[in-house]
Amino acid sequence: MSSAAIPITATVGGLGLLKIIISTVRGTYGIKEPPPPTDCFGNYCIKAETKLMRKNKEKPYKIYKGYDKNANISKKVEHICNEQKSNKKDITLYCTRPEITFNRHLQMCNGQIEIHYPDSKTITIIK
Repeated sequence: MSSAAIPITATVGGLGLLKIIISTVRGTYGIKEPPPPTDCFGNYCIKAETKLMRKNKEKPYKIYKGYDKNANISKKVEHICNEQKSNKKDITLYCTRPEITFNRHLQMCNGQIEIHYPDSKTITIIK
């Protein structure tokens, strides 16, 4: 086994060992510095969705969707769901964990949060 073929499981020892392995690999292959960082994701919009559910029911009571370039949109959506759940004072209500998707070319990627009411097709937009 050459010095460049160090098993990746050797990194279990912590970041210090990882730095040693990287410097050994760089020295072996003559690489002076790491390559510059690249923007591998490009322009994207994060959509976070959570549902306000009623225990023993399959259909959501409300659906909360938020769109932003910042991943904190999931916390905002979850917060609004929990806030509205506590306002109802109904112990059968609960919020699902936010589901996050990365999307391209969404025009509403400005931090807006929508509340969908499945029974009435009404959408409320809050920001």
